Amino acid sequence: MRRTLRKVIIAAGCLATAVTGGRTPLGAVDAQPPVGPAVHEASADPQEVELIRQLARRRGGRPDALAQFIQMTAPFGDAAAAAVLEELAVAHLAAGELNLAAEARQMMFEQYPAQPQAQQAALWLVRMYASSEVGHARRQRSQGVENIKRQLSPAMQAALSSEPAASAGADGSATGDTAPAADAGALYACQLASQAATHQPALGSDAAFAFARSVAARRAGQPRAAQALLTPLKHRAAGDVWGDCARAEAWLQDPEDDAAPKPTATCLRAAERPRLDGMLDEACWSGSPKSLCKTADVRLAYDDRYLYLAVCCAKRDGVAYPRDDRPRPHDGDVASYDHVRLALDLDRDYATWFELTVDSRGWTADRCAGDASWNPRWYVAAAESNVAAGPAWIVEAAIPLAELTTETVTPQSVWACAAARVVPSASPSAARDLAPPDFTLLRFSDAAASP
Repeated sequence: MRRTLRKVIIAAGCLATAVTGGRTPLGAVDAQPPVGPAVHEASADPQEVELIRQLARRRGGRPDALAQFIQMTAPFGDAAAAAVLEELAVAHLAAGELNLAAEARQMMFEQYPAQPQAQQAALWLVRMYASSEVGHARRQRSQGVENIKRQLSPAMQAALSSEPAASAGADGSATGDTAPAADAGALYACQLASQAATHQPALGSDAAFAFARSVAARRAGQPRAAQALLTPLKHRAAGDVWGDCARAEAWLQDPEDDAAPKPTATCLRAAERPRLDGMLDEACWSGSPKSLCKTADVRLAYDDRYLYLAVCCAKRDGVAYPRDDRPRPHDGDVASYDHVRLALDLDRDYATWFELTVDSRGWTADRCAGDASWNPRWYVAAAESNVAAGPAWIVEAAIPLAELTTETVTPQSVWACAAARVVPSASPSAARDLAPPDFTLLRFSDAAASP
């Protein structure tokens, strides 16, 4: 045991000389760095593997960790090495380092494609690279996008430079074979998905993977490929998670045909910008359609610059509602208070989204695909009032659309959204992770709300 521990400590102190400590943006996945001679012997015992897995759990957030663990796992079997890299990826995510997690899973997928962890890593990577939310939040045009381009096949690179005519689809995406401004991350996701399907035949029957591939194709300006991937999913039984999502995409192409396979809501245009005072006495709220949440009154409106949010929650008996007039920090402790979570899934992949949370004090927290380092500018006013159900806490907020997308929101835009109220100790089930069935299709309208 002492000898094993000594080897692990020695390995943990050995860094690959090529590592600079800089962070590589999501999408900039470098080749495996050169490493020095292995400090292990030809085989590793189970104790050594477990010790290194434990070490990986404690190295989240460190840019040099991947090079270290590539070196430490060199003598391991593929299954053990893949497990260590997955531990490291999870630790990076827990530390809020989405880029580092992507690097670890990319390396694991490339080095150990036949391992079961590689299948889930492939799905996660395709979703991350294709995600419009992740791309918008993490975009570094000078570095990340160019590095993605260098990894694409020549045909994919050519697609980035082509300019065929294209028309707007129901979700605002292009309907030509190749969009004039094809998303580089989505193009890379398409290529990665093809590689994964070759290495992991089981992915061919994986509905979640097929839907992720279709989103990547749609965002890469390849609607025919996207529809081809959705066709088998549309024939799955009613109530099937990905079958319903696929049927919702088909319905958006012809929304007058049948009833929507998923719930729908309308986001009306605000004729006048609401005053953020928590009174909710503007026409955009009194004339707004039904609430997005069953246990709270949650409404949205928009104009050319902002997405507006109104939340009204009747106070629960036995729950404390303290005031707190301190300056609001980024990502304050909202989980301990009555709060509402709003998820905005702009590209309808039902896997990555912006999440905005407000609590009864007006404190906020925000995440992008689970990454708390995303800190958008948004404006919040909190108030209290008496409503029909009794005393209530109210939040009125404005989120600049530029914090969510570079695309213009039009009446043809369709997002997916979900809202959930969480009252600690009273509604623990509402604190669970959101899932595709929780989302509603949010259709934007140019009709102005009226009282």
